[in-house]
Amino acid sequence: MDKHARRGMAGSVALVAVLALTGCQQQDEDNGIPPLESASQASSPAPIPENPLSSSPAPIPENPLDNGFPDFEPVTSEQPATDKEATARAFETVELMYEVSEEALRSGDPENAGELSVAATGGMLEREMELVEGVLGKGVTYEGQTKLELIDSKVFPAARQDGTLIERATVQLVVCEDNSKVKITGKDGEAKNTGDNRFRVNYDAMWNERSQTWAVVSTSLPKLDGPEETEC
Repeated sequence: MDKHARRGMAGSVALVAVLALTGCQQQDEDNGIPPLESASQASSPAPIPENPLSSSPAPIPENPLDNGFPDFEPVTSEQPATDKEATARAFETVELMYEVSEEALRSGDPENAGELSVAATGGMLEREMELVEGVLGKGVTYEGQTKLELIDSKVFPAARQDGTLIERATVQLVVCEDNSKVKITGKDGEAKNTGDNRFRVNYDAMWNERSQTWAVVSTSLPKLDGPEETEC
């Protein structure tokens, strides 16, 4: 396994029950007229049935839609007024993506990979979901937490469809990913190699003017033979 593949192993990795009630209807007699009671029968008062409302209420079932996965909210803000503010919101969004990824991995349920839509979009979302589902599909156990450190950032405008610009809506981040506290165990009980403990990752995050939310849109690793630093 080459170094890039090993670096990517631990990088940024995160039921509906339907109840049907049926009833039955009691059919009337053919002629729809109840039979007359005799005098002796009429003199005996009919027994008073027990109050059906006096019995203990049926227990309320747990919400079948609740699988115990935390409710995450996207990072929201008004249009950033400064580069510092834009960088802070973008980095917060990257941190959220890692948090959701790791929560999905710890849950052991591939269905939770879809929760990544709270922090990523487009091809980035597809990539992260495939990564989480692929790891869990191998039956591994994920423990620990990745630590992120912001190394550098650049802020740019984004373009509307009419060509006008949205200032400070795109942020490029250089992040140090520290996986020294992450442990991945295979189905055989053996610890798996998570690659380099600390390495650099590039992320692009964008602010959506309509929804006022932030999302990670792309990522890349510095080339091993390039001018950029790869470790941190």
